[in-house]
Amino acid sequence: LNDIQSAVNSYRTEFDQEPPVPPSSFFDALRGSNARGLRFLSDDGSVYKSGIRCDRWGNPYQVFRGTDGWLVRSSGPNGVFDDFRIKEVDDVTAYIRIPPKPADKAPAEVQPPTSTSKDATR
Repeated sequence: LNDIQSAVNSYRTEFDQEPPVPPSSFFDALRGSNARGLRFLSDDGSVYKSGIRCDRWGNPYQVFRGTDGWLVRSSGPNGVFDDFRIKEVDDVTAYIRIPPKPADKAPAEVQPPTSTSKDATR
């Protein structure tokens, strides 16, 4: 999952936006189907099913967009997405937090000039 996290961060740096959803578009964009044809995920022998990258057990990742990042889940060795409230789960998850963009700075308020003379009306 570290390579996916790195790819998302690099994509955001390059395009100043997050990869698109749904998951197949998410992985396509990271693999080079983007406006500049840049690859952020290498084809390192990873398996893809219906455009979605698979974990090391051959199961497609789930990808969810949250309010401040991405949740990427692997169903783990048993191939079943478990209820996270159960103690014994084998799912592997990563939350890729997206830092907020810096707010645009408003121009400094211009103060009217002050008069140094006693009678500014002349």
